[in-house]
Amino acid sequence: MFASLFRASAALLRGLFFSSIFAFAASSATAAGLQVSPVNMALANSQRAGVFTLSNTGKTPLNAQARIYKWTQSPTDEFVLEPSNEVLVSPPIMQLAPGASQEIRVIRTRSPAPNAPEEHYRLIVDELPSPTTAPKKGISLLIRHNIPVFLNAQDWPNAQLDWKANAKGGKTRVSIHNTGAVRAQIGRIWLEKDGKESSVISGGLTGYALPGSTLVREFDLPLAQMQAAGSQLKAQINGQATNISLAP
Repeated sequence: MFASLFRASAALLRGLFFSSIFAFAASSATAAGLQVSPVNMALANSQRAGVFTLSNTGKTPLNAQARIYKWTQSPTDEFVLEPSNEVLVSPPIMQLAPGASQEIRVIRTRSPAPNAPEEHYRLIVDELPSPTTAPKKGISLLIRHNIPVFLNAQDWPNAQLDWKANAKGGKTRVSIHNTGAVRAQIGRIWLEKDGKESSVISGGLTGYALPGSTLVREFDLPLAQMQAAGSQLKAQINGQATNISLAP
């Protein structure tokens, strides 16, 4: 029963991934009074814990819950989330008065080996319904922040990626396979011509490709335009503007 309930929960988290996309573009993840900062975290091998700050910028008190899950990717699912006893969140439940802030800690439960590989987690911070608020008719939206956490990590590692593309109904389907041992954060993707930006293909966070995994995205720009003579495809990868070559 627990496994089926968790799979349902993980599916819901995947559907709410875009909260983390919007968070990437700002210095803190902000919505309806609940803020979480920073919007991602990379802990080195020597670091036992990291700190996030939750803030209530609204005019009413709010309750929040924080949980952390092991994050992997499969060929059909870029958000495979599983419970883990390797990392804890403290405190997991908090109440924030208007204008108040609360620190929460992400804590390893054991020390890693000196050359331990990079590990990948997702911190999920939910705004909880107030027990004193009467239910309202219609849809009531509460906030969920979905934040990547990396252990045994460098802040901006050099990723090794293979890019492939094929035409699909006038659009372009791009597969980005991570052949290395560290994560790849793919940000903006654009075309340059004569040294100047000519077309924006993806304007924000495109997604993550974890080691050994493939990120697949479909873009409106036709493949012929992406590969046009005189144009250079570029992407922001782990914070660095990088020239991209597309294989068929």
